Parts: sequence; structure tokens; C-alpha cells
Amino acid sequence: MMKSMITAALFAILTTRGFAAPAPYEELVPKFNRKKSNAMVRRVFEPTRANLDYAAYTANPIWYEKKKFKPKAPKDKVVLSEITFGGLLENPCNSIDETPLTKEEKANPLAWEPLKKALWEVVKDPGFQLVTGNLNGYKWNDPEVYEAYQQIVAAYLHETDDGAEMWVRVEFRPWVKFIKKTVTDENDDGIREIYGRLSLERIEPENRRKAFEWIREEYMARVLTRQEVIDWITELASYWYPTKNTDILENEGTWPDEHTERKVKRTMRKVTVEDPIAVVRGRPTGDIKKPVYNVYVVEGLKKAESDEEDTGGGTAIENKKRDTTVSKNFKTNNARFAKELKNHGGDYEEWAESAAKHVEAQKAVLEKLPEEQMGIEGKDDWVFFRKSLEYSTGGDLADQPKDKNPIPHLKDLKAYLDKHEVNLLFVPI
Repeated sequence: MMKSMITAALFAILTTRGFAAPAPYEELVPKFNRKKSNAMVRRVFEPTRANLDYAAYTANPIWYEKKKFKPKAPKDKVVLSEITFGGLLENPCNSIDETPLTKEEKANPLAWEPLKKALWEVVKDPGFQLVTGNLNGYKWNDPEVYEAYQQIVAAYLHETDDGAEMWVRVEFRPWVKFIKKTVTDENDDGIREIYGRLSLERIEPENRRKAFEWIREEYMARVLTRQEVIDWITELASYWYPTKNTDILENEGTWPDEHTERKVKRTMRKVTVEDPIAVVRGRPTGDIKKPVYNVYVVEGLKKAESDEEDTGGGTAIENKKRDTTVSKNFKTNNARFAKELKNHGGDYEEWAESAAKHVEAQKAVLEKLPEEQMGIEGKDDWVFFRKSLEYSTGGDLADQPKDKNPIPHLKDLKAYLDKHEVNLLFVPI
């Protein structure tokens, strides 16, 4: 087994084309290709939040979109120095080596999507979200194309005498052909990219300072415990679920295992990994026959104080009993539900029948939309999420195909937890 793991590591080093700068992870899939591979297996050596996020978001095949568009090219020739997206990107260049980043700064890239989301919680300044939306939403000469032409994918902190700057890597979608003679594909992975300094003038100086300090001292520096890493992947899979149909699978020991699809095993070419901390299966196309796996092997995990071996000095939690009492709030809510049902005919079938015209109208709207369009414009500047309309017009959940129906799984989970005297709190959202 050890021989197989060593072979995987050497094979990845020799055959995988990585980024110009060292990555915070090691890719273990032989001949990994972000456009084609149905598995992504990454070994993270130091489990900081920054390294984990970068391993999860960078060149992940679960996010690769095969959609194609033919946008109208700009009237004038595209010049690299003028690709600033309305002044949001300064000093654009084709290679990370053309930036002022030091070797150490290049070796510490930050995945932009989770970073800008986290920064909102840190500084409560919408500036990072606004600059992202404006740059990603820059439409060149054809605003009819609703998909983003380009996307900020990574950031790098650069220390200067005047403080710190944020440099970013911007990737273009493969169908943006009019940049081919101007923008290069630095790592030869089929995706063209440029680098530049991100303009953060709209963000208050104090908020910039606070954000950079948090990135240095917390995001990039603090090593997570095993439980914190498990919490991280659980939150991540939940966040991706609505669009990528992601689930965390049970796995003990070696992956791939006997439950792994043959196509995925062929991708791994007999390479196996021991004790991955998480195996996430996604179905980004919705086709159950075309899964994409994310597998994470994490080393250097720190033990939380509560995980330390019990030496007998503490008090163990034993004889825990499940709370089977019914709260007043539960009774009040049930009464409210019963009253609401009575006001709509007395049973759910009649309620559904009375709403049938509305449901059919929603279905008609959905049928006219391209399958890949997620947002739907409504009246008075309202925007609706496609999945929400699909859910509200889907009918009885219990009538779904066996592999889609959540109800039996919820019942099984409830029965399992009952045996272990654990309460199940189910919150439909």
C-alpha cells in the first residue's frame, strides 16, 4: 500500500502540469485534467483554511463548465495593457513571474471565491464583493452573453513599503476566443489567464488593513484541528449541493473502494490513497452516471483539547438519554399548520389542486429557459433561483425516484440516531 502511495506522489509530480508557483497541495490523480478528469485527489500537507480552500477550488473539474458561446468580439484589437476591466485591474501581465510577487508570496495563493466570502464576515465591507461582481461581470462587446467571460480565481498578498497590495489571477472561459493572440495559457491547461493588481480603492483603508491582517494571522497561519477540517468539508459540500449535487460519502481506509464506479477507478490507474478525511461525490451535470469525485488527504492535523486522550481526570458523558418531550413551541406550530391547511381545503391534495394553474404557469416559464440558466427575472426587479421554482413545482417529494427520494434516508437516519439516544433536529429551509 505504501508503495502505491509513493508511486502516486511521484507520478503526480512527473506528469501533472501545475501552476507556475508551488501549490499548497499535491495532486494525486495521474494525468489530471481539469476539463476531463472525473476525480480530483489532493493531499494537503498543512491544513490551514487558506490551503484547504485553495485545494478545493483550484482547477476543480466539478466547476468546469462545458458550455460554449460565440460572443461578438470587441471592435478594436485587444491589447494586454488595456485589459483592466474598467480600471479594476492594474498592471495586467501574462505571467506570475512578471509581477512583483516574491517567491514566498507566489507559494501562498488564496482561492478568491471562499476568501471574499469570508472577508465579508471579517470586515463587513461590501467592497470585495463589489469589485468581484464588476470584474467578473465585465461584458466586453456583447452583454447578451449571460455567463461571465472571466473570473477572479486566486489572490496573492504582496507586501510593499507602503503597506500591502492584492494581486490576482483572472481566468478566461475557453469560448472567449478574441483574446487568443493577446493572452497566454501559462500552465498549458487549456485555460488562458492574466495577472494584475486588484484595485481596492473603494474599500476603506482601515478595512483593507483589517482584512490583510486577518488573512496573514488567521486564514494563512492557523492550523486546523481534525474536527475543524471535518466541519470545513461539511459546510463546503452543503454550500455546493444546490448547483453541484454534492454528497459526503462514508469511507474507511482506502479509496477508491468497492463502491467506486469503474470509470473513476480507471482514471485513478490503480493509484490508491489511505484514510482520506473526506470523499465528496458531485453530479454537476445532474446525470447520476457521470459523478465527479473530490477526495482530500490531510496531513499535519492538530488535536483539539477535547480530542486528547482521556487520562481519567475528566468526567465522561455517559448514560445520555434522548429528549422525547414535546415542546410548547412544537404544539403551537402544529396548530398553525393545521389551521393553514384547513384554510386551503382541508387536505394537501385539494390544496395542490387549487394551486395547479399557478404551478403550470411556473413550469411554462421553466420550459422556455436554457437548461444552464439559473436566474429568472421577475416583476419589480425580483430575481428567482431556478432550483427554487423546480422545487415548488416538483410535486410530492415521496413520489421521486428511489435514488432521489430523501424521505427513506431521513427515516433511516432517525432510527439510527434513536438507537444511540441522539435527537434528530430536522429543519426544512
